Amino acid sequence: MIKGIYLLPENDCLKPASGPNRHYVEGLKELQRHFEVKPVHIFEDAAPEVADTAQPKPAKSQSLKSKLLKWGLFGSLRDIKFFLKNHYRFFKYYKKIKAEKPDFIFERAAYLNYNGLLISKMLKIPHFYEVNGLMAEEMKSFYRSWMLPLARYVQRQTLQRSTFCFCVGDLGKHLRMRTNNHKAIQNGIETEFIEQFTGTQKSVNGVIKLVWVGKAMVHHRLDLFVDALKQLRHPEKIEVYFIGERVQEYLSDAVPANIKTHYLGPILHEELPPVLEKMHVGIVPFILEFGSNLKLFLYGASRQLIIAPKVENIGKVFNEEEILYFDQYDTKQMAARIDQVVEQPALLQQYSERIYDKVSDKYTWQKIYTEIAEDIKKYLPR
Repeated sequence: MIKGIYLLPENDCLKPASGPNRHYVEGLKELQRHFEVKPVHIFEDAAPEVADTAQPKPAKSQSLKSKLLKWGLFGSLRDIKFFLKNHYRFFKYYKKIKAEKPDFIFERAAYLNYNGLLISKMLKIPHFYEVNGLMAEEMKSFYRSWMLPLARYVQRQTLQRSTFCFCVGDLGKHLRMRTNNHKAIQNGIETEFIEQFTGTQKSVNGVIKLVWVGKAMVHHRLDLFVDALKQLRHPEKIEVYFIGERVQEYLSDAVPANIKTHYLGPILHEELPPVLEKMHVGIVPFILEFGSNLKLFLYGASRQLIIAPKVENIGKVFNEEEILYFDQYDTKQMAARIDQVVEQPALLQQYSERIYDKVSDKYTWQKIYTEIAEDIKKYLPR
């Protein structure tokens, strides 16, 4: 049987409540239907996820530290440290992978981490990237670094030199990939999760329950959601549930006091169905223009009406009869959509049924990775 290595370059790949973990768990399971795939973890000594350790903006003081932060010296030193920590045991990983005698390497692309591609070149075997999450272009949102232009250039070169790239969402277009070695794929959800909501009927009982699932991070823009909540006409008719790590700490009582709010903390993916079964509306305050937001597929599979910004990639996937869209950054319009659901609760069944049917039919992990497996086979020796 064809042998492959699934290379994990990030700590978050093994954190059960994280998005990268869903891709890893489901991707590995589905690829193992087609190949003999073994996971290899190379992050024992790697840097932590950059986006998770974003530096705060420097204060306006004229201290030396503030100036160095503003000029980007600290960020540059940090990037150099990340790069060195990611690669200083390169030959250890090379020997480990070589001993497995794989026919290909499948790797999640990671910032300043090029182990998998380099090893594949040394072994003269095909290499495949799953391109997802925050890439070099987005790092400037978190801190300044003189290394970013070089990181962007190297990133483009590595993607072009991979055998083939599976770009989640519109990342291929966003990264201006000039070669034809890539295609767009979307996020998904496992069939077993979908089946738990077959025939589910949700009652309102006078209160609409809004839910947000995720890890509180800067690029999720929970501040936009909070601003929308302040503009509601019917705050007394909704309850808000936050599921995920560090949300309460991140928001720090920013949600209006007149809205009943629940912080449920992180919940394992397999434990979400009984919680989501009681929710009505899945909220996505912000989506990167090129993104394929994992929450959308989670909400759709659990029969939520979804309120989300209409961005280019998501607009191609779901139409206006499947998601209640608002314009990106327009919190007044987001609030109006929430009020619309409160005033017209019949919308809940209409939208939740349509999105559930679309996700069930087209966006299961099994279908997505079967397509990936077929593409991988095209590049393997016959």
